[in-house]
Amino acid sequence: MSRRGQAQYHLRKLNPAGDIVAEEIRGQTHYFDRSYDPWERRVLPFVRRETARALLGHLLEDGPLGAAELS
Repeated sequence: MSRRGQAQYHLRKLNPAGDIVAEEIRGQTHYFDRSYDPWERRVLPFVRRETARALLGHLLEDGPLGAAELS
């Protein structure tokens, strides 16, 4: 069993109350505490990626920018 399979197995076994939300985003399953709202669940997987995190940082700092400005 792969690490991913082990994690999914244990999440299902340890979460009978439904405190964890599984959401598929861009072909990958991500697990979140139920307290995260849908917007946070969509954004957090992208923050893990270095390039996406850098772009998001620029947008938060500088406001709306065009593609040419970001590149």
